[in-house]
Amino acid sequence: MIQDLNNKALTLLKEGENILTQMDEIAEWKNINDILENITVASDFIIKVISAVEVAANDLMDEAQSFQSEDKLKVAADILDSYLKFGWLLEMVDGPVIEMMLSLCVSFMNQTFGDDWKLDAIREHLKNGKNFLEEVQVQFIK
Repeated sequence: MIQDLNNKALTLLKEGENILTQMDEIAEWKNINDILENITVASDFIIKVISAVEVAANDLMDEAQSFQSEDKLKVAADILDSYLKFGWLLEMVDGPVIEMMLSLCVSFMNQTFGDDWKLDAIREHLKNGKNFLEEVQVQFIK
């Protein structure tokens, strides 16, 4: 069940036009300084991972299969962890840090959008390799 969610989320991410390039770039980062120097790319990718997991969970949800928040958090954390590679010392402790970072992002998104994340719009943004929050920010500015 969790593996289905992981596979579906990765498929959604890989369908995005420029997400694969972004994923390859992130996989080359070797330390915390690389992340800090590329914080915009990192935060954009985190939002895309959260979005892909949410869309995937919605697509796979039926009477026999539903996903708890903890399931979705674990899948998003596993995806991020597979791309962020650090030295062996940091690899031993990066899981909880990644989960905390994801939880903060999800909390922000829940406070901003409530229960309705507009999953159809998110799906289109993922296909185009865009961060759906950019469009929402533009709408708030108008």
